Formats: sequence, structure tokens, C-alpha cells
Amino acid sequence: MKALLSRPLVLAALLCLPLWVFFGNFIAALISAILISFLIGMLRALQSLAKNKKNNL
Repeated sequence: MKALLSRPLVLAALLCLPLWVFFGNFIAALISAILISFLIGMLRALQSLAKNKKNNL
């Protein structure tokens, strides 16, 4: 799971299909999947930065 979360484009590709079924529109699903996956990637990076900062103090 960590490998999947560290690669946002792979996660976006996997999220695209269920979102396509949910929205019924491929373009909306693609845009949503890209935004969600990069948000998850950003949160994961912030979490690791906070963990490293905590360990350095």
C-alpha cells in the first residue's frame, strides 16, 4: 500500500475507473482522480516531513 500511495499517477489510474462509473463522465472522473491522488500524495509527504521533524528534535 505504501508503494501505491507514493506514486500518485498509478493511484489516479486506479481511481479513474470507479469514479467513471460513479460520475458517468470520463473527463470528470479523470480530473477528480488526479486531484484526489495528488492530495493523498501531498498529505503523505507532509506526514513524513512532520515525522522527520519530530525525530530530529
